[in-house]
Amino acid sequence: MKLTAAILTGGESSRMGGINKAFAKVGDNTVFDRQYAILSAIFEQIIICGKNTDYGVNLPIFPDQEIGNGPVAGIYSALTNSNSDYVFITSCDLPFINSMLIVEMIEIVRENNYDIVIPKHLGGIEPLYAFYSTRLSNLFKKQLDEKEFRIRKNFENLNIHYFDVNLRYNPDVVFMNINTLEDLNKANDYERKNYGR
Repeated sequence: MKLTAAILTGGESSRMGGINKAFAKVGDNTVFDRQYAILSAIFEQIIICGKNTDYGVNLPIFPDQEIGNGPVAGIYSALTNSNSDYVFITSCDLPFINSMLIVEMIEIVRENNYDIVIPKHLGGIEPLYAFYSTRLSNLFKKQLDEKEFRIRKNFENLNIHYFDVNLRYNPDVVFMNINTLEDLNKANDYERKNYGR
């Protein structure tokens, strides 16, 4: 089974003053560099779906065909441009993605035939930290054609495994995302307190 990781970078970052959130620094490194260091140790193929920008690494970049269609467009792009059976989707604003969690999810993906494997915790589910089967590409294309941009629109009709993270990981850290400068400060505070950077 082939697996790909896709980093979605297509957000408009309006609450960050238009700054590409992938380049926000947490500790000594950008969020993108932190993610790349983890994902490159797990996946043979990594692709970028979103902004056509120099990320400092030699990775395929697939720009969103239309701006403003949200992560559904990025997921569709990832599913159609990977050469894998499943794609791990993550957004570029998560500085603390966890390699052990991803590896545990991979074990479930390899042993089953789910459409999606997605983390679930007391705060909800994480559709931008999940594995999607590439056989769903037509479904996401249909959503785009219908201007339906809710990721979860068709979840009730899919074979989904909800991976409970409460007992093993801290969802407040693993899924901490950076949408505002306040969020960025919070992430850096956590980094300093726990890693001294």
